[in-house]
Amino acid sequence: MSAPERIALVGLPGSGKSSVATELARRLGWNCVDTDEQVAQRAGRSVAEIFVAEGEPAFRRYERRALLHALAQAQPTIIACGGGLIADEANRRALLEDARVVLLDAPDDVLLGRLRNGSVRPLLGDDPATALARLRADRREAYETAQVRVVSVGSVNQVAETVMQSLEVDAPALPRRWEVDAGPGVLRSIAGHLPESTTRVALVADRAVADAADA
Repeated sequence: MSAPERIALVGLPGSGKSSVATELARRLGWNCVDTDEQVAQRAGRSVAEIFVAEGEPAFRRYERRALLHALAQAQPTIIACGGGLIADEANRRALLEDARVVLLDAPDDVLLGRLRNGSVRPLLGDDPATALARLRADRREAYETAQVRVVSVGSVNQVAETVMQSLEVDAPALPRRWEVDAGPGVLRSIAGHLPESTTRVALVADRAVADAADA
């Protein structure tokens, strides 16, 4: 499987798309775009306020533009998609053509537990349990088009790791060049290798040379 340049996370409210996207971007050193955040920035108001003032059709138009912006990024990008974004056929086609799509899924009770203290979700209304079940049914076919499904019931780190393993992508390797000095009197010359502002140094030594390190 070739390494993707764009990974799009989709799923129901509370599935962890934003937090997992942020963690994936941190691990991989990629750009991160959250479509809901993009919508709020472009509209100058929160998603909930857009629903009240302009209605869902206006929100979906903002969302479409946010998606196209995310897919146009020149650098590798993690995209946290709004929950209903992939339900639109044109959006779904664009995602499947230009990104590796990952469905984050969890049981409804887990999702509801996460949503209790979260931000306002306009589509959940006054009866989140019923609304969530309806959204799951309405979006089932769209979500099933995702290339990968990950059950997001662990920590953010665990879910991010599972996504990376499923897509066979690796975090960038750390630099492996180290300066090594060996020989008599090296311990006494350590100060010459440190910045003048250094006040404390941690010395790690093998047991075989512990006496010399303590000296």
